[in-house]
Amino acid sequence: MSSDDANRKMLSAINRLKFINDDIYKLQMKRKELSDKIIEISKGGIFSEDQINNFMQELSELEKQKFYLETEKNHIVGEIKGVLENKNVLLDRSMEICNLKGIMTVSGLPGIGKTETILKMLNNCNGRDKLIVVLRDRERIEKLVNEFNIDAKIYFINPIYTKKKLDIRSIDQVSKIANRLANDINKVLGDKRNPVIVIHRSNDISLDRIDEISGIIKEEFWSSFLQALATNEKEYLIIFNCDDVNEECTNLLSFSDYLLTVKYNEGNINIYLSRTRL
Repeated sequence: MSSDDANRKMLSAINRLKFINDDIYKLQMKRKELSDKIIEISKGGIFSEDQINNFMQELSELEKQKFYLETEKNHIVGEIKGVLENKNVLLDRSMEICNLKGIMTVSGLPGIGKTETILKMLNNCNGRDKLIVVLRDRERIEKLVNEFNIDAKIYFINPIYTKKKLDIRSIDQVSKIANRLANDINKVLGDKRNPVIVIHRSNDISLDRIDEISGIIKEEFWSSFLQALATNEKEYLIIFNCDDVNEECTNLLSFSDYLLTVKYNEGNINIYLSRTRL
């Protein structure tokens, strides 16, 4: 396959992936609305068997649509990864990146290869301790770390964290949970002075997907978390792996020193590193 053909195939797959992600998000919102209706009717105690049957049938149809979309998404992600492997897309500036300190956000569509790119970068971070923080995708991350032969610790966040963050409604609550998470990570690091920390994924630990929480509280989470993480004299490079969907990377970018993005210009695929703060 020529470079031009690979680029065309990649761009086509990425465009399809974007539409699939949007459709899945819309379906999730419909499922939530329908579930809320069922709960509301059940609490009222006044409902007919026909109403319940109609709602359950609608839920069943939504599940079928979601299954179809998820299957198609997995197929597209496989196409993208295949093209990435053929093109051997890797930053030539990995050594330079590994010497950086501060906060870096790696942003792009789900399935585009951000995780693999980050792990390839870590292979060049000799002389720095590495910690990968994971809430979901546990088995996948363990497998990739072994495949890339990376000397890194993996810290798995307690799943109860997900439940606790769903209960957050005030600044005090968000500060408490953000500080707790940062302190747990610092305990794992111990006396390591020059670590690279990969947060996989920022979408999983942030509050950005909880519609009931205000934008101010979502920003406060990142502020509290990053302040608590950097309270000592460690020379961190913190890399956030962020799926760029529904503007979920926006709040994090305001705290980032660097942004690593995948851009598509005139049919060519390029990975860019830019400094966002002086």
